[in-house]
Amino acid sequence: MALGLRRSLCRAVATLLLVGALGGCAGARLDDADLVATLRAELERHGVRADDLHCPSDLRAAVGESVRCTFTVDGQPVDAVARITAVNGDSVTYDVHTVARPVAKDVLERSVAQKLEQAGAPPGTASCAGDLPAQVGATEGCTLSGPDGVSTWTVTTTSVDGGKIDYSIEQAAPR
Repeated sequence: MALGLRRSLCRAVATLLLVGALGGCAGARLDDADLVATLRAELERHGVRADDLHCPSDLRAAVGESVRCTFTVDGQPVDAVARITAVNGDSVTYDVHTVARPVAKDVLERSVAQKLEQAGAPPGTASCAGDLPAQVGATEGCTLSGPDGVSTWTVTTTSVDGGKIDYSIEQAAPR
Protein backbone atom coordinates (compact mmCIF):
# COMPACT_ATOMS: atom_id res chain seq x y z
CA MET A 1 0.00 0.00 0.00
CA ALA A 2 1.30 3.43 -0.78
CA LEU A 3 0.02 6.67 0.60
CA GLY A 4 1.26 9.93 -0.52
CA LEU A 5 3.51 12.00 -2.54
CA ARG A 6 6.80 12.44 -4.17
CA ARG A 7 9.62 13.44 -1.85
CA SER A 8 10.36 16.86 -3.27
CA LEU A 9 7.59 18.68 -5.02
CA CYS A 10 10.20 20.77 -6.79
CA ARG A 11 11.43 24.28 -6.75
CA ALA A 12 8.61 26.74 -6.96
CA VAL A 13 9.32 30.22 -8.21
CA ALA A 14 6.68 32.66 -7.15
CA THR A 15 6.20 36.31 -7.71
CA LEU A 16 3.79 37.02 -4.92
CA LEU A 17 2.42 40.09 -3.30
CA LEU A 18 4.67 40.78 -0.37
CA VAL A 19 2.81 42.05 2.67
CA GLY A 20 4.39 45.18 4.10
CA ALA A 21 6.09 45.05 7.44
CA LEU A 22 4.24 46.02 10.53
CA GLY A 23 6.30 48.49 12.47
CA GLY A 24 8.93 48.69 9.73
CA CYS A 25 11.49 46.22 11.08
CA ALA A 26 9.88 42.84 10.45
CA GLY A 27 10.58 42.90 6.69
CA ALA A 28 8.44 41.76 3.78
CA ARG A 29 6.30 38.67 4.17
CA LEU A 30 4.55 36.15 1.95
CA ASP A 31 0.88 36.18 2.82
CA ASP A 32 -0.26 32.76 4.09
CA ALA A 33 -3.24 32.76 1.69
CA ASP A 34 -0.93 33.39 -1.29
CA LEU A 35 1.44 30.68 -0.07
CA VAL A 36 -1.46 28.21 0.25
CA ALA A 37 -2.62 29.03 -3.29
CA THR A 38 0.88 28.51 -4.69
CA LEU A 39 1.39 25.26 -2.77
CA ARG A 40 -2.01 23.96 -3.89
CA ALA A 41 -1.16 24.70 -7.53
CA GLU A 42 2.22 22.97 -7.17
CA LEU A 43 0.68 19.90 -5.53
CA GLU A 44 -1.98 19.71 -8.25
CA ARG A 45 0.74 19.98 -10.91
CA HIS A 46 2.17 16.77 -9.40
CA GLY A 47 -1.22 15.05 -9.35
CA VAL A 48 -1.81 15.46 -5.61
CA ARG A 49 -5.26 16.54 -4.46
CA ALA A 50 -4.57 18.25 -1.15
CA ASP A 51 -7.52 18.72 1.18
CA ASP A 52 -7.55 21.11 4.13
CA LEU A 53 -4.31 22.81 3.04
CA HIS A 54 -3.29 25.58 5.38
CA CYS A 55 -0.21 27.40 6.58
CA PRO A 56 -0.15 28.65 10.16
CA SER A 57 1.20 32.11 9.39
CA ASP A 58 2.74 34.42 6.85
CA LEU A 59 6.33 33.61 5.85
CA ARG A 60 9.04 36.23 6.28
CA ALA A 61 10.66 36.83 2.87
CA ALA A 62 14.24 36.10 3.91
CA VAL A 63 16.56 33.36 2.69
CA GLY A 64 16.44 30.38 5.03
CA GLU A 65 13.05 31.19 6.56
CA SER A 66 10.54 28.34 6.43
CA VAL A 67 7.02 27.40 7.36
CA ARG A 68 5.42 23.98 7.87
CA CYS A 69 2.04 23.77 6.20
CA THR A 70 -0.37 20.87 6.57
CA PHE A 71 -2.85 19.10 4.34
CA THR A 72 -4.50 15.72 3.93
CA VAL A 73 -4.59 13.20 1.10
CA ASP A 74 -7.44 10.69 1.39
CA GLY A 75 -7.70 11.56 5.08
CA GLN A 76 -3.97 11.03 5.75
CA PRO A 77 -2.20 14.10 7.20
CA VAL A 78 0.96 15.27 5.42
CA ASP A 79 3.26 18.24 6.03
CA ALA A 80 4.74 20.46 3.33
CA VAL A 81 7.73 22.57 4.30
CA ALA A 82 8.37 25.70 2.24
CA ARG A 83 11.87 27.19 2.66
CA ILE A 84 12.91 30.44 0.99
CA THR A 85 16.03 30.05 -1.14
CA ALA A 86 16.22 33.47 -2.81
CA VAL A 87 14.64 36.91 -2.66
CA ASN A 88 15.08 39.38 -5.51
CA GLY A 89 12.78 42.37 -5.23
CA ASP A 90 9.21 41.04 -5.38
CA SER A 91 10.34 37.64 -6.70
CA VAL A 92 10.62 34.99 -4.01
CA THR A 93 12.02 31.53 -4.77
CA TYR A 94 11.41 28.67 -2.41
CA ASP A 95 11.76 24.90 -2.21
CA VAL A 96 8.89 22.75 -1.08
CA HIS A 97 9.24 19.22 0.24
CA THR A 98 6.73 16.92 1.83
CA VAL A 99 7.22 15.19 5.16
CA ALA A 100 5.37 12.02 6.09
CA ARG A 101 3.38 11.73 9.27
CA PRO A 102 2.31 8.45 10.82
CA VAL A 103 -0.52 6.75 8.93
CA ALA A 104 -3.56 7.70 10.98
CA LYS A 105 -5.35 4.80 12.69
CA ASP A 106 -8.67 5.36 10.89
CA VAL A 107 -6.94 5.65 7.49
CA LEU A 108 -4.92 2.49 8.23
CA GLU A 109 -8.06 0.56 9.23
CA ARG A 110 -9.89 1.51 6.01
CA SER A 111 -6.84 0.67 3.92
CA VAL A 112 -6.20 -2.71 5.57
CA ALA A 113 -9.84 -3.79 5.13
CA GLN A 114 -9.84 -2.63 1.51
CA LYS A 115 -6.49 -4.24 0.60
CA LEU A 116 -7.38 -7.55 2.24
CA GLU A 117 -10.71 -7.64 0.40
CA GLN A 118 -8.90 -6.90 -2.88
CA ALA A 119 -6.57 -9.81 -2.09
CA GLY A 120 -9.54 -12.18 -1.73
CA ALA A 121 -10.44 -11.99 1.95
CA PRO A 122 -14.15 -11.73 2.71
CA PRO A 123 -15.36 -8.18 3.38
CA GLY A 124 -14.76 -7.18 6.95
CA THR A 125 -13.94 -4.45 9.39
CA ALA A 126 -10.35 -3.79 10.40
CA SER A 127 -9.34 -2.59 13.81
CA CYS A 128 -5.77 -1.44 14.41
CA ALA A 129 -4.12 -0.67 17.74
CA GLY A 130 -2.83 2.74 16.67
CA ASP A 131 -1.16 4.85 14.01
CA LEU A 132 1.54 3.29 11.78
CA PRO A 133 4.81 5.20 12.31
CA ALA A 134 6.43 6.78 9.26
CA GLN A 135 9.62 4.82 9.93
CA VAL A 136 10.90 1.86 7.88
CA GLY A 137 10.45 -1.37 9.81
CA ALA A 138 7.76 0.02 12.13
CA THR A 139 4.82 -2.32 12.65
CA GLU A 140 1.24 -2.12 13.81
CA GLY A 141 -1.13 -4.97 14.62
CA CYS A 142 -4.59 -5.07 13.09
CA THR A 143 -7.48 -7.52 13.22
CA LEU A 144 -10.00 -8.15 10.49
CA SER A 145 -13.48 -9.17 11.63
CA GLY A 146 -15.76 -10.63 8.99
CA PRO A 147 -18.15 -13.45 8.16
CA ASP A 148 -15.34 -16.02 8.47
CA GLY A 149 -14.33 -14.84 11.94
CA VAL A 150 -11.38 -12.80 13.14
CA SER A 151 -7.86 -12.81 11.67
CA THR A 152 -4.78 -10.98 12.88
CA TRP A 153 -2.50 -9.02 10.55
CA THR A 154 0.80 -7.19 10.83
CA VAL A 155 1.29 -3.97 8.89
CA THR A 156 4.94 -3.02 8.31
CA THR A 157 6.28 0.25 6.93
CA THR A 158 8.50 -0.71 3.97
CA SER A 159 9.58 2.74 2.77
CA VAL A 160 9.19 6.41 3.54
CA ASP A 161 10.00 8.94 0.83
CA GLY A 162 9.01 12.49 1.69
CA GLY A 163 5.25 12.36 2.18
CA LYS A 164 4.89 8.88 0.67
CA ILE A 165 4.60 5.85 2.95
CA ASP A 166 4.61 2.30 1.56
CA TYR A 167 3.68 -0.64 3.72
CA SER A 168 2.99 -4.36 3.53
CA ILE A 169 0.21 -6.34 5.17
CA GLU A 170 0.87 -9.93 6.24
CA GLN A 171 -1.12 -12.38 8.30
CA ALA A 172 0.36 -12.61 11.77
CA ALA A 173 1.75 -15.93 12.92
CA PRO A 174 -0.52 -17.79 15.35
CA ARG A 175 0.48 -17.50 18.99
